[in-house]
Formats: sequence, structure tokens, C-alpha cells
Amino acid sequence: MNEQSAVEQAREFQYKIEIDSRPEYRSHRRFRWGLRAAFIGALLVLCGIGLMHIQWLDYGNSPYQSVRTCVQTAQRLLRYIFFTLTAITLILRQITIKKYIRNLVGFIFPEQVVYDHSSGLTREDYLESGFARTRIDSHIGKDLIKGILNNTEFQCSFINTGFTYRMSRSALASHRRIDFRGFMIRINRSTPFKGQTVVLPDKLERYLGQFARTIQNTDRRFGELVQLEDVEFENQFKVYATDQHVGRLIMTPRRMEVFNMMLQAIRSKGIQASFRDQNAFILIRLKRSPLWPSFWRAPLSVRNPYRQVAFLCLLRLCVQSL
Repeated sequence: MNEQSAVEQAREFQYKIEIDSRPEYRSHRRFRWGLRAAFIGALLVLCGIGLMHIQWLDYGNSPYQSVRTCVQTAQRLLRYIFFTLTAITLILRQITIKKYIRNLVGFIFPEQVVYDHSSGLTREDYLESGFARTRIDSHIGKDLIKGILNNTEFQCSFINTGFTYRMSRSALASHRRIDFRGFMIRINRSTPFKGQTVVLPDKLERYLGQFARTIQNTDRRFGELVQLEDVEFENQFKVYATDQHVGRLIMTPRRMEVFNMMLQAIRSKGIQASFRDQNAFILIRLKRSPLWPSFWRAPLSVRNPYRQVAFLCLLRLCVQSL
């Protein structure tokens, strides 16, 4: 499965929405358009009454006083209706998107894989990856996808972790900083990895050129720098391992191809991975979850599946390659 097949699956799912699932979502569409009409109507009436209210403010105790009281009451009532319709619209949008993503996951993955929006990977999972700071004091996980694929258990979710940075002992000098925000994938294997192998984005060579290789060869935090034969992969990533031979066995040409595809398709700020013991951790830095559409776009728009299906197909391909 490559990027082209991901697009084909997106088109197939689009056809499925238009043909098979159309009666299921027709009531949602009608109700959503009704809410939009009521929302816009209440807003226009509220603006009109507001202009009338401003026009009659200067009359004081005039014959228009009773009219102004009625206008104030109607304005207050329409304000409540306006905010109530807004809350109902947002709640229904959340419910619709959750059901939509659950159908996407069920379409791409087998029955053993489930989706849960309210839960995610924990702080301990992030600390176990080896990339976390020891002073993480805030952690939020959501959009959990877990299950068994090809006899391999995996979990992935969108996480947002941060810590408090203090310049001095004063509480006013503390600042909140984000340690990691993005998608984290945890894969549990039956056979453990030998030693430790780490894949990091090669940002240093991008800025320092040839001088960066000298620094990378002297950096021993994650082991020795592994020399690979894939030039495209080495231009974007650097692999460190405690054993050179094991590092080359882990980073097969197929896995390096998957990393290159993920970097091109997802357009992430950085992808890093860790292989040790019986776990493989892959961290993809993103500003927001790729499964959720933009706030200004309809949740059931046929333009949404292309990005979502491509991400889920790459996620499935990544689990299968490991």
C-alpha cells in the first residue's frame, strides 16, 4: 500500500458515503441545515432589535418606554435562544465527527481495532519512549486507536504534554512550555529488539552542512551513528544504535520507505522513533489531530476523507512494517 492506494481508498470511501451511507446521514444534514437557518435568523433578528433598542434609548420616560421594555425583553430572550442554538450545534458536530471517524477506522482496519475519542496513551507511555523530559507535569491524550493487526498489538493516540519552566523561585516567573504535541504510536512485539535503536530527524545537517556529521559522530547519547544505503532517508533522518549490525537489521528498506512516505504525506515538523525491549515508539509532531476536520469545514464534507484516510492507511502500513 502506497500513497496512490491511500488516495484510491479515499475515493472508495467517498463513494460509500454518497451511495451506501447517504440515508444514514440525511437526517443529520437536514437537522444541521435547520440549525444553520435558525442560527442565522436569530442573529439577524437580534441585530435588528439591537438597532431598535439603540434608537429608543434617548426617549427616556416617553410614550415609547413600554415599547422599549418589550424590546429589551425580546432581546434578552433571543440572546438566550442564540447561545442555546450555538451550544446544540457544537454538541451535534462533536457527535457527528466521532461517529464519522469511527466509521473511517472500521473501514480501513479489521474488526479487532477500535476507536475511542475520550481516552489516549498515558504519561507513563510517553516517558517510556525515552524522548520525554523527567519533569512532565501536564499530559492530555485523546483519539485512541488500539487493537491487533497481523498478530501485533498496537496503540496510538494524539497527546499533548508540557512542563513548567521557572526562571527563578518566584511563581510569577514560571512559564508553560510544550514538550510534545502530536501523534504517538506504540507497538508491542512478541520478540524483543536487541539493544536500542533511535531514529531522529536530521535538522542539524540541514543548518550546519558537512560540519554536522562530525558532531553526530561524537554524540553518544543514543549509541553510534548507523550508516545506511538509502540516500533519501539519510537526508531526512539519522539512526543511532547501540549495535551497528542490529541497527541495519531493524531499519530495513521497507521501513525506511514508510518513514519517507509518512514525512511527505503528513507534512510533520519531525518524526522520531525508538526501538527497544519489546516496544517500538513512533512520535509524529503535529499541531492538531489529523483525524478531526477544520472548525470551519463541514464534518461530513467529502473533502475530509483524503487527509484522514491517507493518515490511517499510513498508520496501518507502519504497524504492518514493524
